[in-house]
Amino acid sequence: KKDRQAPPPSTLFTFITDAWRYSPEHCFTMGVAAEAKDELIELVEFLTAPQPHVRLQAVEIVNGVAASDSGPQQLAKVADQLIPPLMRMLGGREEEAKAASSAMVNLSTHPAHADQMLDLGVIGRIMENLREP
Repeated sequence: KKDRQAPPPSTLFTFITDAWRYSPEHCFTMGVAAEAKDELIELVEFLTAPQPHVRLQAVEIVNGVAASDSGPQQLAKVADQLIPPLMRMLGGREEEAKAASSAMVNLSTHPAHADQMLDLGVIGRIMENLREP
């Protein structure tokens, strides 16, 4: 029995992106992330990439998945790793902040994400951002 190797991050990222563009509603149910946790963790890691275009693409994918019917439930598998980078993005570049805030609104419909957001003080952070000119 051969050990299965994960594809390189750039290949996986492209694969997830292409699959998401093809069929966002069925991205996870079709098996793109059936072995979900590892792939989801890798997607979450892209949220902290040094390249702004990679971060933006990752947060847009997370936002799209979070907006789907089963997305918040799928992303709940990595809730504790997902919410902190999204929080940091709230104070970042405008495009990233907008996608991150939209993702967090969609994720808040799932108890695991809502609890994590409350524990991390997301509401206070959002209120601070709203007060800033």
